[in-house]
Amino acid sequence: MSILYKSYKLGIHLQHESIFYEVVPHDLIIQKRRGIIMGCKCSGHSGHFGHSATGNCPIINPRTCCQIVIEFKTQLVPPALASADVTTKVFFTQPPVVEDVCPEKVIVCGTVAKRITYTAVDEQGNQCPKVICDERPFQCIIDRDDANEGDPFKVCGFTVLCEGTPRLQNRGTRPGREGIGSVDVFWKVLEKDIVKVCIRKFSCDDCE
Repeated sequence: MSILYKSYKLGIHLQHESIFYEVVPHDLIIQKRRGIIMGCKCSGHSGHFGHSATGNCPIINPRTCCQIVIEFKTQLVPPALASADVTTKVFFTQPPVVEDVCPEKVIVCGTVAKRITYTAVDEQGNQCPKVICDERPFQCIIDRDDANEGDPFKVCGFTVLCEGTPRLQNRGTRPGREGIGSVDVFWKVLEKDIVKVCIRKFSCDDCE
């Protein structure tokens, strides 16, 4: 390779590998290493990196998700015995769906239900196990830079990410067993849960 400048060669030997530098007084630094010529741009002169092909970068198709906080405020009728445990279980009533696709946005919707198990107390003070269900809708918006209106996105996964701790509210009293005395009861249970929904464009399983 010829250089149209007066140059000075410096030889350096490092771990069985020779590196030669062409030191140019003004602008250009050329490094010869393992037979590959690399360069850098200095003071407006461009280095040479070899032949390069031009083309479009591949478009990725990531799996993107949203997380939604769902708040339940469930009335307990008959009320729940305060001294007994209240347990809950959250589940999807059906798979979430893509509601709409807008430029840069994908809208997902669905429903989740909560099964609540507690000890109910009626007007006569009778206590018995009780199971009730409550249901809530949800909707979330996922940012997608590659989304165009009408693009075919699909829901590829969904789960209950976190179940909150039920909190009892609206305390009152009911007659005790056999009408003796009274017991504390609660008329409402509150709980916040988090669900996660993921989408992908075209196909959930296509990796090509």
